Amino acid sequence: MKKLLYTLLAVSIIFSACEEEDVAPANTNNNNTGNNTYSGPKTYVPDDGFEQYLIDAGYDDVIDDSVLTANINTIGSFSITPNTVSDLTGIEDFTALYNLYCPDNQVTYLDLSNNTALHTINIRDNNLYYLDLRNGRSQSGGVPMMNVIAAFNQNLTCVSVDDVAWANQWFLEANQGVYYFYPEPIFSTNCN
Repeated sequence: MKKLLYTLLAVSIIFSACEEEDVAPANTNNNNTGNNTYSGPKTYVPDDGFEQYLIDAGYDDVIDDSVLTANINTIGSFSITPNTVSDLTGIEDFTALYNLYCPDNQVTYLDLSNNTALHTINIRDNNLYYLDLRNGRSQSGGVPMMNVIAAFNQNLTCVSVDDVAWANQWFLEANQGVYYFYPEPIFSTNCN
């Protein structure tokens, strides 16, 4: 009986060791497979501060003005440190983005029309002159489908939205002391 138990134990250990060898190592780097070793669709990210932030977060590995789209298209929440970026080109491929926090930076142009999951945006105290929120979430639906804080962007005079009446109601009239936009821009379906 002892011999049978030892045999079963030895076989169990051998199979256990074999199974461990077959297991692929876990990816501990946020799905980053390395730009240099994997080819696939890439997203253009020209701002070195933005790309460095992606590298520091484990989504990229080298400053080369691009990041693998597969590494960023599932990010749900993104928070950028103040005084880090001036250009968020590439944010359009963050298609699962739910929350975007980028206050106190130098962003001048921001097109969020491809970010259809966005719920909360904080881009106050930037240098915005262009903001496009036409992503299907800035429209009638009873309650705000998107919370936007874009106050203290002195050059922002027009904001592109899906529904002008809705934006006027929720971003200007119903703000209850919260400055979503200050100074107040006009809302249009096309601010080109």
